[in-house]
Amino acid sequence: MEYNKDIPLDISSIFKVGIESWYKTFDWPIKWNHFLKLENDIKDILNKHIKENPHFSDLIIINYKIFVEYSSLIYSLKIIDEFGSNALISKDNVYMQSLAENQIPNSPIISFPNLDFNPNKGFKPYLRRFKNNIIDNNFSLPRLGKDKIFILMESRSINTLNHIKSKYNGRICSLSFFDFYNSRLKSNKKNHKAINCLVKSILDDLINVSNNFGVELNLIQKKYLLNHTLDLFTRSNDALINVIDGLGDRKINLYLGCNNNYYSRILSVAIRKLGGKIHGFKHGEPINYLNDLTSWLDLSLCDYWYEYNEKSIKIMNDITQSFPPPNNNKFEIRSMKKSCFDNFFQSNLVENDIDSQTIILIGNRYRNNSFSSATAVFPTLQFYIELTIIKKLQKKGFKVIYKIHPGNTFETRKFFNLIKQSRNKIYDSFDIDYSFFKDTLSYSNSYAFYYTGTTTFGEALISGKSIYLFDYRIKNFPNTIDTYIKNRCVYQKINYEI
Repeated sequence: MEYNKDIPLDISSIFKVGIESWYKTFDWPIKWNHFLKLENDIKDILNKHIKENPHFSDLIIINYKIFVEYSSLIYSLKIIDEFGSNALISKDNVYMQSLAENQIPNSPIISFPNLDFNPNKGFKPYLRRFKNNIIDNNFSLPRLGKDKIFILMESRSINTLNHIKSKYNGRICSLSFFDFYNSRLKSNKKNHKAINCLVKSILDDLINVSNNFGVELNLIQKKYLLNHTLDLFTRSNDALINVIDGLGDRKINLYLGCNNNYYSRILSVAIRKLGGKIHGFKHGEPINYLNDLTSWLDLSLCDYWYEYNEKSIKIMNDITQSFPPPNNNKFEIRSMKKSCFDNFFQSNLVENDIDSQTIILIGNRYRNNSFSSATAVFPTLQFYIELTIIKKLQKKGFKVIYKIHPGNTFETRKFFNLIKQSRNKIYDSFDIDYSFFKDTLSYSNSYAFYYTGTTTFGEALISGKSIYLFDYRIKNFPNTIDTYIKNRCVYQKINYEI
């Protein structure tokens, strides 16, 4: 398809063509479901190699997030090829710019941490750990003669802390990945040759998936993917061997917040290999989805997984029948203690009359890369969705306040300030709120959501506020969750294929 107009690839470029003309003609050549199929095809490659290479199962699981690197690169190359010279890329969209100019990213999305630098070394980190241990144990005296319970400094969460505080007061200790990693040890060459063969096999399959998606990777791109994947796999393999050696014969009960970084994933594998146990907790949101996110991210590396309540346990057990961990890991699901979502499923539809003409639309974080089923849709598609919802709410008579995501970049915030000042025929003026969600609870009685994979959605559900949900089917709900949400929210299914 040939384009005779400029196409913004990010929201900062939209002003170059004008919001009105952009909005009226908006179309995107790759649908979100097509991208998710690409993502799933790439995860199938990893799943296949886990099954075929059981001795490297843990290594692939540690690096499982590499699928985000692969799918984002292939998608971005297709978009740039599709739009060609008509693609408009803003200066803050460094990822797309580097692809357009150099055929490969200037830096990878998934990168391995610098293990030569120990952020927990020194007097101040020691004091911080000492302070954590006192606060985590509610200022109680140590329980001598009792086994210690450890929480990882590189992955803490309020859910994890509340649970262990309620059960193990006086026995909780902070622990760091760097307590067991020795940066002075030389790189371990064991398995490097076999890892090289494994990575080449993964990339052979990736090239086939890319071809089927309509992207033929060139030699520069293949070399980039080979070198980057080898770097991740060899460095994580060396670190794993190092940490296993550092653990010695210790059997540790380790409690995590979310198993989403290299520190926690490597340490989880090492501890379990030596007979210890890993306890994993939900990051925040109380909603379970019909997808494999929790399975590959958390359930693949834990012995015990904690849900908010008994109904959530049943839902997750049902989900894992369709989406088991890719390494077939065996685990037990338990109920966490002291959670704000203990009675989550007991709230019903709330309609407030007070100040019903004001509503806060909760925006998601904008990304120019690192798209995935767990994060956000493409930026211009997201902006189109948010503007459409603002229009719908304004037609219903609401004064709209747009709650911008606190993680958005300076360029994104500047863009929304310009939107606030612009005049057009698409939408009326709306206010922008830069505060945190909890700060809005004191002055708002109504919220609107379209993206539910956020902790704020759960907080809104139990707040006693009115909630309008515009369902674009970005995520799929299990039946129990679907029924609950439709009973709790003012629900509107949107018949628009994103």
